[in-house]
Amino acid sequence: MAATVRLNTLRIENFRGWPGRHEVVFDRCLTLVLGDNGAGKSSLVNAIEWCLFGTDIAKKGCGIAERSDWEIPHRRASGCVEVSLEFDLGAKTRRLHRRRPVDARQRDPDEVMLESGDGSELLRGDAVFGWIESSGLPNWATWRHAFCQHQEDQRYRLTNSGERSRQLANLLGLAGYQDLILAIKGLKAGELAKVDAAHRASIEEHLLIALGNPGQELEDIEDRLNAEGIAKNSISDSLVDANVLALLTAGRQLAEPLGLNGEIPENVQAREAIHWGRNWQSVLRERQT
Repeated sequence: MAATVRLNTLRIENFRGWPGRHEVVFDRCLTLVLGDNGAGKSSLVNAIEWCLFGTDIAKKGCGIAERSDWEIPHRRASGCVEVSLEFDLGAKTRRLHRRRPVDARQRDPDEVMLESGDGSELLRGDAVFGWIESSGLPNWATWRHAFCQHQEDQRYRLTNSGERSRQLANLLGLAGYQDLILAIKGLKAGELAKVDAAHRASIEEHLLIALGNPGQELEDIEDRLNAEGIAKNSISDSLVDANVLALLTAGRQLAEPLGLNGEIPENVQAREAIHWGRNWQSVLRERQT
């Protein structure tokens, strides 16, 4: 099971509505951001998005109409725009940095780097994207559908409550709990009754087939007896023993020219005679070869 990813600290420098350097620490279970219009509330969330997804959040193809003319740097900024996210992954700490010169051209790539808790560089460039994907963080398409509700025209807003719940559960390490809740909600008494009735009908059908097989075998045996001129009601142990004795006598007459008289029993029960007969067939085959 992947470790829970928790955002501990957000550091911003010259990003949109935040000129200069700022740090926001998320050291509570719940963080509320309050402020007047234009105070930079949405820019905090935008900074997290930009650090994770880069220019995907701002270009015309991002899926949010209002962001087609976005400007990443603060208008009065100089130097670089930089956002850093510090994540707690259980026993480990990781810092994700994204930096871009204020005067960079649109096609110029950002500088992206991943560090360990002690500041050692772990990954750089495209390799960082693989870590983001493997850590359980959502990609931009999922983030946009699940979380992007700020600064969007209601007509173009693309949000999905089920997907949002799924991503929040993943970030909190509660994916298994979420699956259980959805499974419980999906159980309906009427549907369960239909499934139970179908299973019962299937079991009864197989039971009838199983009970019918012995009956069919008995009918086949009766047909064979009738073909031999033996009535079913006349069968008894004494009749079977008499037939076995007659077969053994006929066997001795056939075996005498072959010198096999001593291998035919004098008088045995029907079950023993059947066992002997099967073995004797094997002896005859060996003698013939």
